Amino acid sequence: ALRDFFSEFKMRAQQNTRYIEADIEEAIRTHTIDTLISMLTSADIQSTITPDEGRNVPWHYNNIRGVQTVKQTWAALDGIKQLVKLDTDGPLGEMSRDIKERAVAFLEEIVEIGGYFAAVEQGFFVDSAKYPERNGDGIARDGKGGVAADTIVARDADYYAPVCDHFGENHLPEGVAHADDPIGGCTLCKPEKIVYIDELDPEDNSTKRLEETYAYRKGGMIKPEAEWAGDGVILTQFFVPLPEDVAGVYGVEMARKLGLLDPQVVNIQVLQPAEGCFVEVKGKVDFAIDVKDLKVPEKETMLPEEVLREAVRKIGLKVVAATVGEDEHSVGLREILDIKHGGIEKYGVKYVYLGTSVPVDKVIDAAIETGAHAILISTIISHNDVHRMQMRKLADLCIERGIREDLILIAGGTQINREMAKETGLDATFGRGTHGIDVVNAMVKALQARGKIEIPPQR
Repeated sequence: ALRDFFSEFKMRAQQNTRYIEADIEEAIRTHTIDTLISMLTSADIQSTITPDEGRNVPWHYNNIRGVQTVKQTWAALDGIKQLVKLDTDGPLGEMSRDIKERAVAFLEEIVEIGGYFAAVEQGFFVDSAKYPERNGDGIARDGKGGVAADTIVARDADYYAPVCDHFGENHLPEGVAHADDPIGGCTLCKPEKIVYIDELDPEDNSTKRLEETYAYRKGGMIKPEAEWAGDGVILTQFFVPLPEDVAGVYGVEMARKLGLLDPQVVNIQVLQPAEGCFVEVKGKVDFAIDVKDLKVPEKETMLPEEVLREAVRKIGLKVVAATVGEDEHSVGLREILDIKHGGIEKYGVKYVYLGTSVPVDKVIDAAIETGAHAILISTIISHNDVHRMQMRKLADLCIERGIREDLILIAGGTQINREMAKETGLDATFGRGTHGIDVVNAMVKALQARGKIEIPPQR
């Protein structure tokens, strides 16, 4: 409707989300809807997250996370106006015309009664009825009242302020050429006369406060933070099988037992009355960690894609892959293998996939029969450390059969990390976030280490 009236104007509508606590999902939903409306109508809708007016500390990173997610929606909607058309010949057109007619009549009535301020006094705005009907619940304000009412008064004839730049009338005493002459110059023309807060209060000043957080800003000490440097604030999320009124109390007590200071429930969502609640609690940790004490694993050096492809081509790299034991999970391994997911197939690796719940000895048999260079196993189930058992079994059986040096052995799974390769006797192990190129990189480097392939020195 507004577009019809103001088609030549740029338009921005600001829609504040309702007051929320820490529910990032709700913020994302609202942002996404606003983005969709903006793309369809060419109106720039500015939706702002209002997390309980900032009283909730995690608002900053929730805001960033929410915007990052909505960017994906914005990208997906690119060109939607060429694919989708608003049907103005149906109910949408009728609704638009109805709104425009009511809006024009509303503005005409405002003019008739004396203008905007008169309309405010009579409660024209925020009335819950559909104009021209009125429910009488609009917000009315006295035109002579409001913020700072009766605070503007006429200055006395002898009013005088000894400052060189002054807003309004300033009555200089007789014989005074410049207003600040009697005090030898004001702080506007002599900044050195300014008395800073440090000199007034030696204990409560910005310098002291900055000293308290110096180790977290410039030093090597680290605390989680949400609002101030080194404030130690963390947000915990969990599900409890309790009703809403009990879940909040439980959340605070649980946080205390975890050692969190000043715990507060910032969000409770009833997932289903018969199941329980999703709870978010914020609190503070009273410890810091020195970065120098952290043992950070070295980053794996990745060979360039063209080098990996050439190495794979030269040796004709072939692998056998399977989910082992009694594990039926297959999605993760298929993503590592298949070209459509950017798997090892993308880099020219040939593979034989044996499926799920495959005994380890059968995987080894298949590798021998097909002349594979490597075995890739997936093991997701980790009860009683069964994933470690399967990995050790793979290495032990290959040693027993005398083929350990002939095969590259790699395992992956959600409960596996890089350090497990050494403890289980494998060449490489991978956990969450692994991609096909990571596995290819590991296989090519293992082949290079065994002298089966030469890789040109990389700069």
